[in-house]
Amino acid sequence: MPINNTNALTLARQLLDYTVEAAHFLDMVDVIYVAQMIEKFISFSDEIHELGALIVEMASNMMLVDEHILWLAQKESAACTRMVQSVESIAGLTLTSNSQA
Repeated sequence: MPINNTNALTLARQLLDYTVEAAHFLDMVDVIYVAQMIEKFISFSDEIHELGALIVEMASNMMLVDEHILWLAQKESAACTRMVQSVESIAGLTLTSNSQA
């Protein structure tokens, strides 16, 4: 299903619900999937401001994944780096929007 302005917030909330169980993830594919989805949500975060908080919370949940699973996902597709970069871009968008207000 493609992500667009009308469904991005709903899909992000569903992904957040999924990441609540991140401590129980047993496969690097789960981490890679979440990283990919977070990156997709970033493109909508400047229009849908609530997405920023959801993305940060998802990334926070992902810190509960077993260290070895995170390492495998990082090695396979730089998933951890991509999630950190996404959170950094949210911070940048927040700073930019606050300075314009």
